Amino acid sequence: MHDANRIEVGTALTPEAGLELRDGLPWSRRHAAYYHHADGVTERERGFLGLNALPARFAAMAPRTQFHLGELGFGTGLTVLLATRLFLRVAPAGCSLHVTSTEAAPLRPHEWAMLTPVRQDLGPLHALLAAHAPPPVRGWHRRWLHPRVRLALYHGDARAGLDELRGLGCGAVDAWCLDGFAPERNPEMWDDALAAALGALSGAGTTFAT
Repeated sequence: MHDANRIEVGTALTPEAGLELRDGLPWSRRHAAYYHHADGVTERERGFLGLNALPARFAAMAPRTQFHLGELGFGTGLTVLLATRLFLRVAPAGCSLHVTSTEAAPLRPHEWAMLTPVRQDLGPLHALLAAHAPPPVRGWHRRWLHPRVRLALYHGDARAGLDELRGLGCGAVDAWCLDGFAPERNPEMWDDALAAALGALSGAGTTFAT
């Protein structure tokens, strides 16, 4: 993983995910919920990737163009890693993927290590992310998941991160994956103000999946 241009500033975050493995599945003590079910890979490929039509959209990219994928709720990184794998399989050479994501309660290093046995299908990609995962520090962190795939991950309140992103003038997000815990578990991820922030960063052809 290339992380020479990473930005790690700000204060340490106190919210902890409290990751546990229950029957081999990642569970958050903070939200009292699973990050995903036993068919987590299929769930995300069918849902986030499929409903956003990413297989077809990645394959149809024009030469040397970039696709901007946005996500709320980075969690264990599963959706981002699956999108990265898909992009590298089907996108034309020379195209790039930029992923922007947010996470209020990032995993700690020992929690990333806990996930390794249950991420065999994504072995190399997961190992890369786990080894270079950003620290639990508020603000933007940048990593290269591949020479063609760049991740910008915001640790902290999602709305604050999106407001900062809008100020950078990065252009419209092409597709959003709304991957926060359910509203009764995580209401701040589903309010009107956050929806307005998403709209401000989207364009006429932007798609959403949750």
